[in-house]
Amino acid sequence: MENPVHTASLTEMRNPGRVLDAAGGRPVAIRRHGATIGYIVPPDLLAFPDEDPALAMRRYLAGQADRVMAAG
Repeated sequence: MENPVHTASLTEMRNPGRVLDAAGGRPVAIRRHGATIGYIVPPDLLAFPDEDPALAMRRYLAGQADRVMAAG
């Protein structure tokens, strides 16, 4: 099963277009020294244009967890 979140290092973020292409529409977790320091959330995952991206990320991950539990 594909990881629901693509990860990228700060070094990889020097070319954000490449990172976003590799993510294929999934959120991107930006990592530094093994710790997540931020996320890029694609606009189509937001329920409405002004939604807090952190809430959208939690909703997205909760939906992915439900899919994993159903498939397991």
